[in-house]
Amino acid sequence: MSNFSHTKLKTRLIETVFHNTCIAVAGNIFLGACATAFYWPYLDAWYVLIWFIGLVGVCLLRLLLRWMYGARETVYKQFSERQWIVFFSVLSVAGGAFWGVALNYVVRVLPLSESMVILLIGFALATVAIGMMAAVWWVYVAYLTALLFPLIFLFVSQSERFELLGLLSTAFYGFNLVSSRKMYQVLRQSIIHQLSNDRLYMALQNEKDRVMSLNRQLEMDVRAGKRTAQELLAQKHEAEQLAERLHTLSAIDGLTGIANRRTFDEVLEREWSRAKRQHAPLSLLLVDIDHFKLLNDHYGHQYGDQCLKSVVDVMRSHLKRPSDFIARYGGEEFVVILPMTTAGAAQSLAEEIREAVANAKMEHQVSPVLPFVTISIGLSFMCDNEALTAKALFEKADTALYAAKMGGRNRVC
Repeated sequence: MSNFSHTKLKTRLIETVFHNTCIAVAGNIFLGACATAFYWPYLDAWYVLIWFIGLVGVCLLRLLLRWMYGARETVYKQFSERQWIVFFSVLSVAGGAFWGVALNYVVRVLPLSESMVILLIGFALATVAIGMMAAVWWVYVAYLTALLFPLIFLFVSQSERFELLGLLSTAFYGFNLVSSRKMYQVLRQSIIHQLSNDRLYMALQNEKDRVMSLNRQLEMDVRAGKRTAQELLAQKHEAEQLAERLHTLSAIDGLTGIANRRTFDEVLEREWSRAKRQHAPLSLLLVDIDHFKLLNDHYGHQYGDQCLKSVVDVMRSHLKRPSDFIARYGGEEFVVILPMTTAGAAQSLAEEIREAVANAKMEHQVSPVLPFVTISIGLSFMCDNEALTAKALFEKADTALYAAKMGGRNRVC
């Protein structure tokens, strides 16, 4: 990846953690208020009040920093991205330290039965913060350490009293480190894909601009009478070829060679309108490759890409009619539009596709389902008298796919 792409990647990751600030602050203040109300009768009221005011102060500073970051391109140009993330990490660690001190103090002075509330709050904060801060992993590590280290230190130093809790807390700390690292890698890979798509879009836009410029030049040449009819026809033919290539590139998925999500949205609206106009049935399949991330992590992205192509080949071989449409919706998800197809016929076709993928025996040793690649399919259907929008038809398929996953995967729902 070029230096420019590395810079863009870093910027996107930092934007992600700042984007989550408002939710994180609201959650901290709410849980802080709950803890304050619960422990008010058990602890010195002044200690509890001072702690809560300090926590709210740190949260307000985080909101102020979020606002300043939003105005970085106009008002606060003097700060670099490295400085912004340092500011963010300092306030995040301060927030974690406030909770860490509270955890240590409450567990030391109160019986374990009364301490369970703040322990649950602390573990919940550590878990939720993975989604809020994992985009800049070392910041989450610092926050988690400030939050849990005082508690782990207490459990270890008083092992005769808290031996089991000390082991559980240490294990929880390690598990969160591993989980946050995995989340960081997923976010990083997702942003890299977004940047790649952005570059492709810019290339397509440049191609479009070139075609438009060529057309304008042709019009000028025609008016000026500088070219022969044969030259103009040749130029016009080249412009039409460029326009056709531009349209093709913008409509297909580069890896699998089938339609992309943008084309799917257009075709779904068109087929839905036709079904409503003709009072005809319309079915939709939403297909997901089971545990594809595990496959990618274990075998590598090259094998994962080959599996995507193979699954597409299997599905295409079962779509016999010219009107049947398949597209890559994103990642390991695909959609199939089946015009003039009843729910029963769509169910049978979906089962055939599912069985064909399983029978292809593409190796997937780390799958909890079977030692080869399987798929789950969500099915939705619209009959001629059903008042259902195209969006609602897709949402029904998405809900059915979720049910198939929850039901054990490798099934049609």
